[in-house]
Amino acid sequence: RGLVIVLVWAFAIWPVHLALHKQIECNILDFGAKGDGTTDDRDAILSAITLCSKSPVSTIIFPENPKQTRVYLSSSLKIENIKNKVTLKLPPSVTLKASKSTKDDSKPLLLGENLENFGVEGGGFLYKENYHEQSLAYFSKSSKISFNNVTFLTSGRWAIEFENSRNIEIEKVIIDDRASRKEAGAIRISRSSKISIRDSVIKTNGASILVTAGVASDKKKISTRNINIQGSSIRGGYGIIAGPDIYGGIHELTIIDNTFHQVDGGVRFLRAGPGHISNVLVRNITFDNVKSVVVEVDSLTDQTPLLSKESHPFMPSRHSRSQYPYDPSLNLRTGTKTETETGAKLEDSGTELHRLAVFQNIEFSNVTILSQPLEIKGMVVIQCHSEYPCLDLRLTNFSSEARGKLHLLNIKGLSLDFPARSATLFSPKGLYMVNVTDINIFGSINLKGST
Repeated sequence: RGLVIVLVWAFAIWPVHLALHKQIECNILDFGAKGDGTTDDRDAILSAITLCSKSPVSTIIFPENPKQTRVYLSSSLKIENIKNKVTLKLPPSVTLKASKSTKDDSKPLLLGENLENFGVEGGGFLYKENYHEQSLAYFSKSSKISFNNVTFLTSGRWAIEFENSRNIEIEKVIIDDRASRKEAGAIRISRSSKISIRDSVIKTNGASILVTAGVASDKKKISTRNINIQGSSIRGGYGIIAGPDIYGGIHELTIIDNTFHQVDGGVRFLRAGPGHISNVLVRNITFDNVKSVVVEVDSLTDQTPLLSKESHPFMPSRHSRSQYPYDPSLNLRTGTKTETETGAKLEDSGTELHRLAVFQNIEFSNVTILSQPLEIKGMVVIQCHSEYPCLDLRLTNFSSEARGKLHLLNIKGLSLDFPARSATLFSPKGLYMVNVTDINIFGSINLKGST
C-alpha cells in the first residue's frame, strides 16, 4: 500500500517537476519505445512528447544503436495544442519510419496542428514508402516550425506541407522523393507566411516547391507572403511553382542563389482563378540541363497558350472549371464582387475559361542557362491577358548558352537586359512579342533565323 501511495505521489508531482525545469531531455526508450523496426512505437513517442512538453523547452531523444542503423516504426503522430518548445532529435544513424500495418497509415507520419515551437533536427531520416496517400509531414495553424539537418525519404504525396502557418525554417534538409507522383512533390506551402528554405537539396519528379494561396474553411481569403528560398539545389521535377491557386494573393517571394539541374521547368508563376502575385525577386540562378520552360509567367490569355496542360500537371485543365466557376460579377484582381466591374467571358471551343490572375513587379536577375540541352522549349514565356496585362516585369543580366523561345504577350512595363558577352540565341521563329508596351531592351540578342 505504501508503494502505491509513493507511485501515485510521484506521477502527481512529475508535471510540477517539469514546469520548474526550463529545459529537459526525454529518452523515448524510457517510455516503452523499442526501436527494432517492427514494433509500432507511436504510443511511446506520443507519451514522451505529451509529458515532456509541459517543460518550457524539451528535447525528445531517439537513441541510436552504436552497431547499426536504428529504425523507429510509428503510425501517424498527431501532435497538437502545444505552446512550449519541443524538438525531436534524430541522430544520423536513426530513421523514423511510417508504419505500414496500422489502420491510419494513410495519415501523415507527423501531423501537427496548433503548435507554436516545434522542430526536428540531428541528421537522421524521416521515411515513408509509396503505399501512403498522404504527406510525410503536415502542419496547420502552427508557428515557429523548423527542420534542420534532416533527410526526407518519401514517395507518393508531398514530403512537407504547411497550411495556414507562419515562421517556418527549413535548413540543410535533403528531400528525396523521386519516386513521387508528378502531381505531388517535395514542399507545399499554402496560405502561410514567413517561410525560409535555405541550403537544402530537393530531388523530386513533381514540384520541388509549390506556393499557393487560397480560401479558408470560413471562406476567408488568406494570402501567402514573405517566402525566401535561398542557396538550395533543385534536382529533377518541375522546379519552383507559384500558383495555380492564388486566390488571396502571393506576395514578397524571394528566390536567390539556387541551382536547377535536369528539371522539366525552372521558376513558374501560373494561373487559376482570381488573385494577385506581386513583389517577386529571382536572382543569381543557374539552370543546367533544363528540358522545358526556364522562366514562365502565365496568366489566362485570350489567345492560344504556348504551353498545354501536358507540359506539367499543375496547369489547370482548360475544360475543367468546377473548382473555379465563372462568375461575371467577380473582380478578377481582388476576387471580390462588384456592381461595376465584370469578369471577361472567354470562349474556347464553346467552353468557358476560368478567371484571371494578375502579376506585378516580378524581377529575374543574374540568370544563367548552361549549354545542355542546346535548345529549350519555351525558354522564357510571359503571357498575360489583354485586359489584365502583367505589370512591371524585368529580366536583368539574362545569359544563355542554349537556344529557346522568347514568348511575350500583353505586358505593360518590360525591361530586358542580355549582356553583350553572351549574345543570347533564340530558336528560329523563337521571338514572339505581342501587345508589349513601355519596353526597354539592353545588351545583345542574336536574332539570326528568328522572326
